[in-house]
Amino acid sequence: MFSDQRFDGMGVSLADPASSGTPGLVRGDFGVFSVFEQKLYRVGADDDRGIGVFARASYSPPDRNVTDYYADTGLEFIGLADGRPKDKFGLAVAYAHVSPRARALDFDFRRLLTPGWPARSFEGLVTAVYQ
Repeated sequence: MFSDQRFDGMGVSLADPASSGTPGLVRGDFGVFSVFEQKLYRVGADDDRGIGVFARASYSPPDRNVTDYYADTGLEFIGLADGRPKDKFGLAVAYAHVSPRARALDFDFRRLLTPGWPARSFEGLVTAVYQ
């Protein structure tokens, strides 16, 4: 059993003072994801050294998950210089979408309790790493 992201067991918004405050329960959950990785360039015959790209994506039902879909992608550069064969450099971006059900709860809080209540919509990330 999984907690509903917006309503209590009687169908009242969790933001409503008349709500029990206990999320309704939803049966079952699942997720679908995919991963893609590809080496674009190899340094000599070394499988570890070179330039690669990756991408991932996932989906989960929005009524029982705060994040309903997610995606990221990036580039990795490993050992491009012969004098530094173990150096790694990477760039990536990611996006996590807040489910419509969780976002609707934020608007319920805004409407019923606090006009300035923040409404979640997504989380984004840009990152660079050197090792």
